[in-house]
Amino acid sequence: MKRYLIFLFCSFLSIESFGQQKAVIHPGRDGIYIFCGNELPGTFQYRISRREGAGDWKEIAVLRFPKNKTEWEGRLTEAALKDFRKQQPDSIEISFGWNKLRQNSILDSLYYLSANPNFQIAAGTGFWDRDTKRGVKYQYKIERAGTAPNIKGTDSFLSDSYFWPGNPSSITAVLDTLITGTSNVEVTWLLSGERGMNSCRVFRSRYLKNEPFTEIHPSIYFTTKEKRNYVNILDNSVQDGAQYSYYIIPYDYFGNESKSSDTVNVYNRTMNTMKALVKDFNGKSIEKENKIRLSWKINKDEPLSSIGIYKAIGFDSSYFLLANVSPSDTAYDDFLVEPVTTYYYTLVLNTPYGKAFPSVRLPVVFKANKTTSFPPENLTAVRKGNVVKLQWEKNLPENRAYYIYRSANYTGQMAPIGQVVSGDTQISYTDTVGHLPASPVLTYAVAAENTSYIISPLSTRVMVAGNTGPLPVLTIQQPRIHENSVELFWSADNDDVPGRGFLIERKEADEHYIPIKESKSRFFKTENVVINSFTDTTTERGKYYSYRVSFLSTNDADTGAVSLPVGVFIPLDVPSSPNNVTAIIQNTQVLLQWNLPLGDSWDEIRIYRASAGGTPALIKTLKADDVSYADNTVKKGENYFYWIATVKKGVEGRIAEPLGIRVE
Repeated sequence: MKRYLIFLFCSFLSIESFGQQKAVIHPGRDGIYIFCGNELPGTFQYRISRREGAGDWKEIAVLRFPKNKTEWEGRLTEAALKDFRKQQPDSIEISFGWNKLRQNSILDSLYYLSANPNFQIAAGTGFWDRDTKRGVKYQYKIERAGTAPNIKGTDSFLSDSYFWPGNPSSITAVLDTLITGTSNVEVTWLLSGERGMNSCRVFRSRYLKNEPFTEIHPSIYFTTKEKRNYVNILDNSVQDGAQYSYYIIPYDYFGNESKSSDTVNVYNRTMNTMKALVKDFNGKSIEKENKIRLSWKINKDEPLSSIGIYKAIGFDSSYFLLANVSPSDTAYDDFLVEPVTTYYYTLVLNTPYGKAFPSVRLPVVFKANKTTSFPPENLTAVRKGNVVKLQWEKNLPENRAYYIYRSANYTGQMAPIGQVVSGDTQISYTDTVGHLPASPVLTYAVAAENTSYIISPLSTRVMVAGNTGPLPVLTIQQPRIHENSVELFWSADNDDVPGRGFLIERKEADEHYIPIKESKSRFFKTENVVINSFTDTTTERGKYYSYRVSFLSTNDADTGAVSLPVGVFIPLDVPSSPNNVTAIIQNTQVLLQWNLPLGDSWDEIRIYRASAGGTPALIKTLKADDVSYADNTVKKGENYFYWIATVKKGVEGRIAEPLGIRVE
């Protein structure tokens, strides 16, 4: 019989403990099958002995694990040839089985294939005893032994007496659905009873033609839905307009057949060639009676057995059967409705030959007859640690419940996170937020629901600080001194981390830049997390300082790890900085010009440049008397910032603010 598609609806053998799982005996259609246990015989052997009645024991098989993949594949092929089903495994199953078993010590590692006797035989845990007589009782003994022939194990299993053929399977098959087409018929049966069905035999005849049933070989596949098992047959050897009868006989892995199913009569007519049967399909909301009334008319050119009414809460959602009514009915009242909800309905006409295609999908809104609800008032939110407490006031007596919404940004879409049913005047809700991903802010709003189940718009939004996640560790670059100030720059990978800014700590230090213990720390805060620089204008000449910087999260209580300290000395003599600095664009270059301060001297002039958001870098060192510089390394469409500094004995006198220009 052709295999079409097999899901994980396979035989589940009831195996007891022997070592890890005991052996079990299965009488079959042409012999007796022995399952030795779940443990693979890699370091031992299974020795099987048999006796007829009270006769002497005779060893009939010694089972071991295959030595390599070639032996594994050969065993599978040989087992399939001797099996009544004649189903050869495909290459995927062969490779999958070998790769799993050689890495494990139990048969269960094969998952669904572990229930297949052919795979058990190939793994050395199963054996078909076909050298027996029909109806004669046999008893079996299984022993575990070492790999050497003369080493006997102490573990053994002694079975009851068995004979073949086995008892009929208790699997039952009941018709579920059938679908017809121009060249095929698909019939689905619901399965019940013991688990262990392997496949089924399918029989067909021409309905009312006095023909005998003959076995056919259609495509067969299994499905599982809502923990219920089904078998489907697809017969592609039919004619449009012909009538057929079908029944099936399920059987298990050992060939034991169950009772045949009831006979199914099929009229193979293509349903979409029928005339339109449903017309004037309408729905009406009747609020006072809390119902939706459906009405329709039927074209009775086709014979009907019933009308199925199906319902869903979305156009493309799953439809469920609401009711089956008589072909003469033209209306139905649906009381399973909620206010302000849209329902979708469709009709399916059941004919003696099967189901017609569904009608159009009819949307019906069940309206509410209560007053409109207003959102809650005076909503507040307070965060303490990882807990946010919300409080609000009840503003309408008919409000019965509240829905809490949350967003991880200021203006984004709100998502529901909880519900509170309360009639109190003051209502509160606690939200634990420690598990949430990092975000700059958490935004909350609340909607009210009244006794008519009308939900209000969202309340005014309130906000608390979000979660920061792991905070970045900063690295301070060498500070730059100009005149009486110290300019700090630092780098950190904090693009995706929400924060408020940076915290800078300064302490006076000795000549080795080691902070003086008695010195008090002075702290500075920046309120912009994008700008990674700070200028300290409160220093004194002739002093040593030590600086550290850390990241500030959106919650003031959270700071990142402090950076390594960086020392700086403010000399007594700092050169004056250039003045009247200008920048103009000439062709593809930027021309910088400046005036030199009077009454001072210096050793050289340095030009620094930074791109937008970048760190200033030295691009040119000039002679002490130069008053201009042309930068021809710029790119069109970029923003640049320039600093010009005089240098005397390694100390810079730099302009306080950078000069910005955009190259067009």
